[in-house]
Amino acid sequence: MSSSQLAAKLNAIQNKPNFSSTANVTDNSNNSSTDNSKFSLSGTFLLVLIALLPTLVVPFTLNLFGHTKLFLLLFGAIITGLLYFIQSFKTRAWKVVVSPLTLPLLLFGLAVAASTLFTQNYPVENLLGMGGVYLSAVLIALLGPSLISKKQTSGAITVLVVGTGLVNLASLLQLFGWGPTHLINAISAYEIEHTMVFNLAGSA
Repeated sequence: MSSSQLAAKLNAIQNKPNFSSTANVTDNSNNSSTDNSKFSLSGTFLLVLIALLPTLVVPFTLNLFGHTKLFLLLFGAIITGLLYFIQSFKTRAWKVVVSPLTLPLLLFGLAVAASTLFTQNYPVENLLGMGGVYLSAVLIALLGPSLISKKQTSGAITVLVVGTGLVNLASLLQLFGWGPTHLINAISAYEIEHTMVFNLAGSA
């Protein structure tokens, strides 16, 4: 075999496309898109929860602020836990995003749980009170970050800012007598004064 033929064969081998690497890149892109789709439902739920916590008021109970925020947190924590377990079983991995606040939150949650379950005669009543609020908030704070994708993390900050802005806007409208109390009085038995004493965050 001549040297020119040998050089031609070597060039052909070097220029041969690497289908395995292309397949690996395709598989990785498919896996990343699948992971993003897995996180979309959980992330969207948490974004909605963040938006509703400071703004939602349901005027059909004796305590329109306390009951609304309490049950929103309780059901939010339950659904967050279910989504976390479903994701963990699908991926066969138990992931928790660790931050400087993880250990303090965990210790605080354990202290609240111990106080609620072992120092109260009727722990269920405490679970439906501030004990449940604290435990729900801790559960959402610990498990929530692992359910939100990186793209939705910045969206969570935006949603929080928008929710806070809506609360401030409602307070400003209350100053001029055009706040949400008109709607609440119209659809419920409440007769709340149209002043700044009312606030969506939880004061009336």
